[in-house]
Amino acid sequence: KKTKEKYGETGFGRGCLMARRLVETGVTFVEVGLGGWDTHTRTFDAHKTRLQPELDKGMGTLVEDLAQRGLLDKTLIVWMGDFGRTPRINQDAGRDHWARSWSVVIGGCGIQGGRVVGKTNEDGTQVVDRPLDTPDLMATVYKALGIPIDRQYTTPNGRPYWVVDKDANAQPISELLS
Repeated sequence: KKTKEKYGETGFGRGCLMARRLVETGVTFVEVGLGGWDTHTRTFDAHKTRLQPELDKGMGTLVEDLAQRGLLDKTLIVWMGDFGRTPRINQDAGRDHWARSWSVVIGGCGIQGGRVVGKTNEDGTQVVDRPLDTPDLMATVYKALGIPIDRQYTTPNGRPYWVVDKDANAQPISELLS
């Protein structure tokens, strides 16, 4: 009961505890979802009362537990959505979709913690320093996991594909790798 309370008595908290237990038993890929980030209305209320408290409690405890158990060095944690949110609040006290810039949290597997890579302008509308794209993020993920990013695979029906699109000129994010 004490452990469950530490993670949070929510679906996300229980998911993070289950993720830790699965990683402890050798499961190589786990996904934990926390929905409700599409806050087109009342974004401040959603973040204050549900999203941030659930995320902070569950993910913070998961990272702490993995580190204490010596599992964070071989476990990669990626926290992200599918796009960013507008830097401006809309007429419904919400934030809309914003593909120009978005944030990702990544740690474990030798990723250097406490780094911020890239920068937007003062009002957050444009990336002004170190623009990166999804293929760069994926190249970083695969590099951290020890998967060659230039390897070509073949699908069962004979089509070639690459772990990271060969035409994307993707590079792992050097500031994050040791």
